Amino acid sequence: MGYCSFHQAVPENSDLFRLLENDRLAEALLTWFWSEGSHPLKFREMGDEDVEEHLNSYVKQAKVKRTIAQSMFDRLKAAVKRTCIEHPGLEGRTAFLEKSHVQIQEWLKNRFSLTGLEDGPRIAQQFLFGNSGGHDYGSFGRYDSALVRQAAAFFLEHDDFALSDEADDWFGDDLQRLADLFIAADRCGEIVLMYGE
Repeated sequence: MGYCSFHQAVPENSDLFRLLENDRLAEALLTWFWSEGSHPLKFREMGDEDVEEHLNSYVKQAKVKRTIAQSMFDRLKAAVKRTCIEHPGLEGRTAFLEKSHVQIQEWLKNRFSLTGLEDGPRIAQQFLFGNSGGHDYGSFGRYDSALVRQAAAFFLEHDDFALSDEADDWFGDDLQRLADLFIAADRCGEIVLMYGE
């Protein structure tokens, strides 16, 4: 079984970012809903039964009071709603990578070695997993604005790559989605969060 990750742009000047930055329970709850297969910002569209099921399983796993989890879920849902209204198109600034990390990392390392970049392997890993967290199964990681800007500049400079000639469609498609996300997030001044398992 391979590693999969979901990447989501988030504005640093948003209610959602501030909530995630200031409350570990908010981050843990968002990660839980991600791990249950929900699109990172669309969990608020889930039916009541699904929300109840996910919250109950989270309470059981995390040993948190149900009222506390419900209150945080409500705050998280409201922050996501406000953030999406204030930043149109945010829900679409995502990338899902399905078991293609090894191939993408090798492609990036090869590109970096062609340019003579000495710390290419480290940067390739950061492009995939962020510069804080994100390297382990079931983890939550972040790409700060400097890394988003660096990745966007790299992909803009290498926009001539013919992915379909170099790899299977799924690998090329995943790499293109990741490139598009970094470029869009950089243009909007956003960081990127990721969840991997």
